[in-house]
Amino acid sequence: MQETKNAAFNAIESPTQEIIKSAAQITVIEDKKGRKITLKKPNVLMQYRLVEMMGDSSKNEVYMRMVLPLMFVQSIDGIPVSLNKKSEVEALIQRLDEAVDDVIIAVNEKFAARASEEEEKEKIKK
Repeated sequence: MQETKNAAFNAIESPTQEIIKSAAQITVIEDKKGRKITLKKPNVLMQYRLVEMMGDSSKNEVYMRMVLPLMFVQSIDGIPVSLNKKSEVEALIQRLDEAVDDVIIAVNEKFAARASEEEEKEKIKK
């Protein structure tokens, strides 16, 4: 468990609170064009929806590995990103252009690392 210090009192976060806090974390990266890209881990339902949106393309593993990190994009320069159909995913790819690589790297570094840390904490508790 992680201790949270407050000027008024000390509180200990429960494992559930730690997971919720971790899931809600936001990362902002800056691409080569100076755009601020806000990333946040999507919920599980969004992952299922993405597979459905991609249709036959979802059978292509390489394509899906490239597209899945795009679900983390919440906004670009404060403008919200909406991914409700395949054409919107493709529009995001065009909009990001070469920054797609920056998004993939950031998702792998920031969010995959957090997931591994949480798994390690769970193993230690057992």
